[in-house]
Amino acid sequence: MEQKRGIIQALTRVQLLLIALIMLLGLILRVVMILHHPDRPITIYDDMYYIKSAQRLLEAGIFTFGFDVNLPTVFIPPVFPLYLAGVFAVFGSGEVGLTVAQYSFAVIGTLAIGMTALLGAVIKRPYAGIVGALIYAVYPPTILSSIVFLTESMFTLGMLAFFVVLIRAIQTHRTSLFIWAGVLLGITTLTRPTIALVPAVVGLYLWFRADYGFKKAFRVGVLLVATLFLVLSPWIIRNYVDFHQFIPLTKASGNPFLTGTYLNHDVWSGGHDPQFKDLPVGWKRVPGDQIATNDLLMEMGKQRLQAEFSKHPKEMLQWYTIGKFRAFWSRPFDWRETLVGDFQVLIPIHKYLVVFGALGMFVSVLRKQEFVWLLVLFFAYFTGVHMVYVTLPRYALPLLPILFLFVGMLLPERNRVVE
Repeated sequence: MEQKRGIIQALTRVQLLLIALIMLLGLILRVVMILHHPDRPITIYDDMYYIKSAQRLLEAGIFTFGFDVNLPTVFIPPVFPLYLAGVFAVFGSGEVGLTVAQYSFAVIGTLAIGMTALLGAVIKRPYAGIVGALIYAVYPPTILSSIVFLTESMFTLGMLAFFVVLIRAIQTHRTSLFIWAGVLLGITTLTRPTIALVPAVVGLYLWFRADYGFKKAFRVGVLLVATLFLVLSPWIIRNYVDFHQFIPLTKASGNPFLTGTYLNHDVWSGGHDPQFKDLPVGWKRVPGDQIATNDLLMEMGKQRLQAEFSKHPKEMLQWYTIGKFRAFWSRPFDWRETLVGDFQVLIPIHKYLVVFGALGMFVSVLRKQEFVWLLVLFFAYFTGVHMVYVTLPRYALPLLPILFLFVGMLLPERNRVVE
């Protein structure tokens, strides 16, 4: 069991200064991008729906999402709209409120930079964390992700904080830290639910650690799940009151699952549906019932998946393996063509970062770097979950700080070159 020395106390003054300067640089770049795009990169899809959800929550006390602003929703988790509603409650939901919210996102993105560095520090590779933080601070897609009205930046910060606390808990065997990790996991799950099954990943990792084994791993897994459900409980109760169902997370998987059954996600190749003109041809909706619509789309997705695998087994197998993996990792994130002028330059840079990150992951495994398998398992889990549904560069954003950390792992193990 390790000494209970704090993560920050273990860093040298030079390392702390580098982290502070990188965070300052990252904040400046995010502010500059906000100023450079005064019209705000807002689409008519998720980001606009989040804004309207927060506005409607303040106006009528109804948590909604999508077209129908008069019906309660379970389509999205509540943390991000609640955060926006808090900002709007103080500053209004007009220009001032939107501007304050955007600058607060820049601060959240800056905190994620620092958390990337702390993740390197907690696994005893501080300079790898500093390199990862630097890349995350200056990489244009991650700068952009920190100023748009989407959940990814907030989710990334929560995910990184969870892993920093979790790893510290594993090192010290402190139950209180495992509980705090569970609290962070719950809050992060209520931002985006794709992380909800991580206790299984943690349990699997701990099972094969010599200082834990199956029994201790099982206890940790139970503790994380119990704390997770405790944090989720107000949301679960609300869902039962409004929908008379046990809904621990959301009911929103039908659309992305059905979309994922189309090669290259090309849902619009057949045009618009004649009955529901805002949907692809063949898609249907149960008017006024989001849960029934979700269940309908999920069933349509299952039927289409079975039919397409029967007709085109080779193409579909390739799509659900190589194709979706490539769609997830081969291109950088953009939103409303904000980076369109630099996009062709960013594509090869992104590919190089992915290659060097993968190489750093491989080198870390060979060096038997502590906690590398925890991060590798999470990487595989998070990528695999999205390959069942939709694999867009946007959904890979939370993995980028870990990828960049692995780029830093290519440094000599004792960091003599940097020092």
